[in-house]
Amino acid sequence: MTTEAALDWVSECAYCNALGIAFESANDHETVLVLPFRKENTNQTGVLHGGIAASLGVSTSMAMALHALPPESGPFHTANYSISYLTAARGVDLVSRARLSRRGRDLAFIGVAIEAADGTKIAVAESVVRGRKDLPKPALATAADPPTPTVTPLHQTRIRENAFMGGRGMEIAVQEKGIAIMTMPGLRQNAEASGGMHEGAVLGLMDSCGAMACWGLTGLGQFRASTPAIQASILGPVPLTDVVANAKVVQQDGEIYWVDVNTADAKTRAIHARATVLYRMVT
Repeated sequence: MTTEAALDWVSECAYCNALGIAFESANDHETVLVLPFRKENTNQTGVLHGGIAASLGVSTSMAMALHALPPESGPFHTANYSISYLTAARGVDLVSRARLSRRGRDLAFIGVAIEAADGTKIAVAESVVRGRKDLPKPALATAADPPTPTVTPLHQTRIRENAFMGGRGMEIAVQEKGIAIMTMPGLRQNAEASGGMHEGAVLGLMDSCGAMACWGLTGLGQFRASTPAIQASILGPVPLTDVVANAKVVQQDGEIYWVDVNTADAKTRAIHARATVLYRMVT
């Protein structure tokens, strides 16, 4: 594709526009996107929500892939994505640089570095973007029916008051015993340029749901909590529809929690994405 393809994808992406992500440059080796600080992207403590860095990173890698891969290889999706958070981003503008490690016929291997404008390292990510040229619609696994909630979720009000999560329309339905279920509607502001659900919105939902599963296990308390890392797979282009995230704590070792999360179509229950969220809670 071309620089124009990457530029058009970012500028026509409702989700990127909602967050404030902007295109800066692209060449055969590197693509750069920027994100000026916005209060609407923060959590209650004033730190940028982890879904913001995840969204910026996956957007930059997709823009790099759109520049690098031939258009006839599409439609494209992020088959694998991992992000590690190095430090909290508080009140800072972000710069995301995606570098092409290798390009195949329909795969692009991309590394991403996210920094504050002063050079402070915020996060690093790796992605594999895949083109699904001429392939039939994938046969997706289905999620189990969600359990009936037995108690009011502990963080129901806080979800709605969180600028990033509230802006995506996220709601929490279940939160108990290391399990959490959250929903996100197929709103226009959650869409990418082709009209489907932006992968960043999906990653933000899975990050949030993974965190809520941990809080459902510990109960309310004076914890300092954060997401050190996420490993995710987007199983194909995600349609813009209502989705449900299911999270379960599968392992705990001291302050570290491993949480398995999947995101499925709210009606068909077809699973569109899976992730393991690494969460940390310290007193």
